[in-house]
Amino acid sequence: MTTSHTSSRSAAAPGAATGRVISRLGGGALSAAAVGALLLGCTGGGGAGADDDGPSAAGEQQQEASSDWTGTVSAEQMPETDGVSYFVIENLYQQLDERGRMSADELEATEFIGSQGGTCEGEAVVNGSAATCTLVEHDEMAEPTGPELTVTVRVVPAGFGNPALLMFADADGPTDFTVPADAEIGFGKVATPIPAEVSGQQVADALVNSVNFAIKGDGQPVPGMEATCEMADGGITASCQVTGAPDGGNGTWEAIAQRGPTSDPHDGQWYLFTKVPA
Repeated sequence: MTTSHTSSRSAAAPGAATGRVISRLGGGALSAAAVGALLLGCTGGGGAGADDDGPSAAGEQQQEASSDWTGTVSAEQMPETDGVSYFVIENLYQQLDERGRMSADELEATEFIGSQGGTCEGEAVVNGSAATCTLVEHDEMAEPTGPELTVTVRVVPAGFGNPALLMFADADGPTDFTVPADAEIGFGKVATPIPAEVSGQQVADALVNSVNFAIKGDGQPVPGMEATCEMADGGITASCQVTGAPDGGNGTWEAIAQRGPTSDPHDGQWYLFTKVPA
C-alpha cells in the first residue's frame, strides 16, 4: 500500500508513520446540502514535508487502541442514501454538567438546530443515547429552501474540556451512528473533492484547523502547533500526529472521509478526526 506523509503547522515536524485498513460500509459519489454559516471552512496554510518513518512500537500500540472502533463512524464510512445526508459538528465551548447530557429543549437552542427551526425529541448523552431532531433549511426571509431533514444528534468530547454536537442529517429519515467511547472528535474540510487526490498536507491543515476551533470559536491558531499526516486506503483514511497543542491535544489522530455539508459535491471533501487514546 502506497502512502504519503506530509505535515502542517499552526504557527512541521516528522511524526511516526502508522497505517491501517478500514472497513467501508458504502461508496459512490458524495451527496450533501448547504447548512449555514457555523460550518468550518476550507483550510489553507503551509508546512514542510517530512520523511517517511517506519512504524514505531508506540504507533503499533496506538493502532491496537483504535482497533475496537469497528462499527463506529471513526472507522467506517456512512453508507450512501437516496436523498441528502451529511455530518455536521458544532463545538459548544462549555463544560457540560456532571450529567453529560443535553435535553431536547437545550438542543433546540443550539446554533445549528435553532437556526433551522429544529424540533427535538429525547436527549443526547455522552457515551449514551442520541437525540433526534427535525429541521427544514430556511433562507434569510425565513422561507423553507430545502427538504425536511431528520438529524441524529450525539454529544461527543472535542478536547480541551469542551463538548461538541456531532450530527448526521438524513432526508430519508433518522439514521443512527456510533462513536468510540470517550474519544475526542473533530471535523474538517479540504479543498480537493476526490479522496484519492487529497494530500497529507491538506488533511494536516484540516486537522490543525479543527483543533484550533475546538479550543475557541474564532479558531485563532495556536503558535507552534503542527500536524503530520500519512494518507492510506486511496485517500479514504489518514493517520496523523499532532504536537504543540495545549491541554492534551497532542498525539495520534485518525482521519476518515465522511460526507459533510456543502451545496456542491465537487466543493471539497470532509474528514472526521478521532484522537487515539494515549
